[in-house]
Amino acid sequence: MANNSRDKWAVFVVGVLLVLGIARASDTRYAEPEARLAAAGGHQTARAALDRVIAKAKVWKADAELTQINAKVDRTGQADNNGAAPGDGWTYFFASAASKKALSIQVYSGGLTTLESDLVAGATLKSLPQTFIDSDQAIAEAAKNGFSGKRDGTNMGLDDQPHGLPESFCWEVEDDDGTLYFVSAKSGKLLGKM
Repeated sequence: MANNSRDKWAVFVVGVLLVLGIARASDTRYAEPEARLAAAGGHQTARAALDRVIAKAKVWKADAELTQINAKVDRTGQADNNGAAPGDGWTYFFASAASKKALSIQVYSGGLTTLESDLVAGATLKSLPQTFIDSDQAIAEAAKNGFSGKRDGTNMGLDDQPHGLPESFCWEVEDDDGTLYFVSAKSGKLLGKM
């Protein structure tokens, strides 16, 4: 009788593990990081993994367009792409107009993980040009114009949204006190702050 009960328990445990394994395998949030980035070495700028991330997005959807990049960065405009947790490195956002899907690719632990979602209905997303100044240049320009950056973990992002500035394609750098610095992604010059 004890063996029969133990056998039923073993079948139950195996069944639960199988169901959890299938659910986890179908959820791309838990995808194992790919092979380490060739240049992975601690903190990196936004452009460091860009070519590899774009290639991955194009495999996902041929019409994938980069729409946003963001991270919490150190005082030099670099994120820890070897950090142990999601959110430690750069996150790149892509959109596919044909499939009405979005893809975020996070760089951390030296690898790439992805999360696919539906595009928000009515969202207007602009594709980012492939040529832009890097994050370290943008934060250096902000520093020349008052950015103190006394702490690591500064919010920094690149997008092409109207901010009431002469250019919409810009880096946004948030200072410790909440001041936002807008730096042109084309020229590297400060556009304004608020």
